[in-house]
Amino acid sequence: MVGATVKLLNKSIKNVVLNLGGSETITLQHLYSIFNSYCEKKQIKCERNMLPLIGGDIKCSYADTKLARKLIGFSPSSKFDAHLKSILDDELFLIDNLD
Repeated sequence: MVGATVKLLNKSIKNVVLNLGGSETITLQHLYSIFNSYCEKKQIKCERNMLPLIGGDIKCSYADTKLARKLIGFSPSSKFDAHLKSILDDELFLIDNLD
C-alpha cells in the first residue's frame, strides 16, 4: 500500500478512487481458520458463532484493481494470509487486544 501511495503522489492523480485490495476472495471460514490456528498456538479460547445471512449481507466481495494497475502499475505485493499472520504474531497485537 505504501508503494501505491507513493506512486499516486508522484503522478499527481486527483479525483480518482482506486481499489488497492489484494484481489483475492477470502471466505469467513478461511478467516476463522487463521484466527483459530493463532488462538490454539497462544492457548486462547476461540469460538465460532456462525449466524444465518440476513438481508443486506454481502455474500462475496472482490477487489477490482484494474484501474490502479492501469494508472500506477499497482500489483498486490503480499498475500492476505501472510499479512494477517504477521499482524497476529506481533506481540503488541496480543497485548492490546486482551481486554
